[in-house]
Amino acid sequence: LLYEWGASLEHHLPGRRGAIVDAFLQALPMFLDKLVRRRCEIINLNQRRDLIGQTCIVEKYIAKKDRYKVTTEHARETFLVGRNNLKRRDRTPDDPGYYVTFEDGEYKRHTFESN
Repeated sequence: LLYEWGASLEHHLPGRRGAIVDAFLQALPMFLDKLVRRRCEIINLNQRRDLIGQTCIVEKYIAKKDRYKVTTEHARETFLVGRNNLKRRDRTPDDPGYYVTFEDGEYKRHTFESN
């Protein structure tokens, strides 16, 4: 969830223990590429113009094919795209992906059905 909002490893924990934790985290596959596990927008996709503007989560990078495996947020469709077909689109206060209402004395979270 934090990576949808643009979190990064730029915190650098202090001391020896922090150096060990930072080295471990930086070796994880999701931090080796700036797009993996991030929320992105699909752009410049000639084969499927209906997907342009849709948001997705980048699952992983497949080096053999030089493609990213992505899953669209709302249709849950999974396919491969190139780096030139993705633009980071982190969550922002103006685009949180959900809204909250107060009903019957309690708060309820509702997820948007579209981008």
